[in-house]
Amino acid sequence: MLFQSPLFLFFFATVTALLFVVRKRQRRHLVLLVASYVFYAAWDPRFLLLIWLSTAIDFWVGRRLAANDEAKTRGRWLRLSIASNLGILAAFKYFDFFAASAVDLAAIFGVVLQPTSLDVVLPVGISFYTFQSMSYTIDIHRRKLQPEPSVLRFALYVAFFPQLVAGPIVRARHFLPQLARDRLPRFQDLGPGALLFCVGLFKKIAMADHFGRFADPVFGNPELYGSPILALGIACYAAEIYCDFSGYSDMAVGLGRILGYRLPRNFDRPYRSRSPREFWRRWHISLSSWLRDYLYISLGGNRGSGGQTHWNLFLTMLLGGLWHGANYTFLVWGALHALGLSATRIAGPAAANLERRLNPLLGWLGTISLVGVGWVIFRATSLGEAWLYLSRLAAFDSAIEAPDPWQTAFVILLGIPFVLGQSRFGAVCERRARRAGRLHQGLAAGALFATAYALSIGENRVFIYFQF
Repeated sequence: MLFQSPLFLFFFATVTALLFVVRKRQRRHLVLLVASYVFYAAWDPRFLLLIWLSTAIDFWVGRRLAANDEAKTRGRWLRLSIASNLGILAAFKYFDFFAASAVDLAAIFGVVLQPTSLDVVLPVGISFYTFQSMSYTIDIHRRKLQPEPSVLRFALYVAFFPQLVAGPIVRARHFLPQLARDRLPRFQDLGPGALLFCVGLFKKIAMADHFGRFADPVFGNPELYGSPILALGIACYAAEIYCDFSGYSDMAVGLGRILGYRLPRNFDRPYRSRSPREFWRRWHISLSSWLRDYLYISLGGNRGSGGQTHWNLFLTMLLGGLWHGANYTFLVWGALHALGLSATRIAGPAAANLERRLNPLLGWLGTISLVGVGWVIFRATSLGEAWLYLSRLAAFDSAIEAPDPWQTAFVILLGIPFVLGQSRFGAVCERRARRAGRLHQGLAAGALFATAYALSIGENRVFIYFQF
């Protein structure tokens, strides 16, 4: 069920009404858990088994970690959790990629191997809930969290449907205490939650889908277009993936707010960043902070030598790229951002001083150029396809014939300014929603909802991050 579909809106309204009727906390949690499983089963009911398996293993491991004080025993239990979660993820997401890579590598040395493939469908959201569940056992191992005594609450933490399939990735120590409190849905949360949901809906169907309609033919046939249109294609994809993903995150946070729960912010004006480091503090915050806290710091962070720090950074970004998909393009995308982060770290204060003395615009131009080249690699299905696009862009062909003149006018006159100025859009909506009365909140949400559908392209395009 897509958030923008009438079926989901009916489903969510039904669940919300039930929560207002059911008074006992445990029963409300049960309603939410059943609703979450129904929501996920709508994609493919077979994959519920994977969620149940991750839930059972990590709940049990969490209890064993708390019951043991001996370091080696605790380490073995933690390794069981990590191996189980990453094993499931590897089998469904990476087995075919690594098997094909092994065949190609063997062929270089003259060894012929028989290709092997599982050829299974990727379960939607598996990367998100796997990382979320792992953070629970890691935090217990680090003694930052006590194990959850209720299997019902822990299962709901893993499967909470507003953010189940595309985040934001929620930490157990932030969400489980909310479940432990007796939180009824409150009427004062309906207005701000609905308005934030409508902001996300507007980003998705009134903006992201239009950007995608322009970017698709340009990326599909880059040899047909000149450098100006190829550059605009990159801008449109950058705007599409931002509006699409941040729109989903806004909708998820808004839905959680309506149900009585606070989910973390996932984006903070990323395209205003003046350095790669700043970009990753603003883009997909729940993933970048997860990689920092559970991978980069575990590798040693910046506690070792300069070379070791850069290696830790490179490996973290490489694995962060691979998290997005089983393709060499994601590895190269991660490596590109690692180089940008390393260069920023090496330049240090000198680069900041130079930027202040010359022009603050320089840092932004450098960052946005790196991000733009990265999006070409990220979107491509192969490195050859990415090279074709970038080489055509660098040829400086001045042809400006666009795939759709009306779509071009839309993205230039309305779309790009919206993306660059949207940082104030959501903040202003939320601030005014808090100050306004319920009637004004409802009217604002209704107006934004109607405007979003009036500007939509008339088709339900799947969220980009569902493939990860």
